[in-house]
Amino acid sequence: MTELSGRRIVIVDPKPFSDRRLAFILEEGGYQVVRAGTAAAGLAAVAEQDTAAVLLEAAMPDLEGVQLCQDLRARRFTGPVIFVSQPHVAYVHASKI
Repeated sequence: MTELSGRRIVIVDPKPFSDRRLAFILEEGGYQVVRAGTAAAGLAAVAEQDTAAVLLEAAMPDLEGVQLCQDLRARRFTGPVIFVSQPHVAYVHASKI
């Protein structure tokens, strides 16, 4: 088990199939998973309870993933923020973080 096992992870992804797949894998590993389909829902989920890590899609309908990452840091979230995205989308945005 890792130090995050049993801890809460928020997945922010507008595509239901992608976040269900990630949630299943993480839950099988012992993590508590909260799924959010928008950046706004992701921010709310992180703010409402202690969160160990955030996995997010770079391209979301309401806010770019890079901006969400910056908003999380501005709100003092210090845990890991991991972009889980299609490779070409993640590459384009990596220089903005």
